[in-house]
Amino acid sequence: MNISERMKNFNVPGVSISYFSNAKVEWSKHFGTLEKGFDKDVNNDSIFHACSISKMITSLCVLKLFQDGMLDLHKDVNEYLLSWKIPDSKLTDEKKVTLSNLLAHQAGFYDCEGSFSPYRSGSDIPQAIDILKGTSCYNPAEVHVEYVPETDCEYSDAGYCVISQILQDVLPNQLRKLPKELCLTRLG
Repeated sequence: MNISERMKNFNVPGVSISYFSNAKVEWSKHFGTLEKGFDKDVNNDSIFHACSISKMITSLCVLKLFQDGMLDLHKDVNEYLLSWKIPDSKLTDEKKVTLSNLLAHQAGFYDCEGSFSPYRSGSDIPQAIDILKGTSCYNPAEVHVEYVPETDCEYSDAGYCVISQILQDVLPNQLRKLPKELCLTRLG
């Protein structure tokens, strides 16, 4: 199947593909339209929601910081969290939440129904702390452990918000620089 056939098969109206080499874009190709039923073609300036693609970049940053000895994948994450903590419970007494759990979607979190919808143009951009506390329209309830970590696997955007808060607390004012400085230019 070629790209157009795959897009039709999976009901994808538009896609942009870029090839990176040595931290530089070597080429980009664009296919289809920005939205089904509209004729605005995808181009170099098209903006897509990053959504879960950001989880891959976040994971690379965490692994680089682990490689550099700045983070421990098996340590209780509450030891890293400064501005918010995962609430203690019988479940966390049994097994603490670790970065390894968070990266593998096995930290004990269930995302609230209707939470983590794509960003709405004109809305305030929520901070991770607001999402974790449940004070954002993107997550209406405080994040807390709902099953013993490592006993189940549940895809969790909330878990990656915890990672984001860890990165902000461990490396204040550097979160925007992490992907480029720690991952793309120094992985090796």
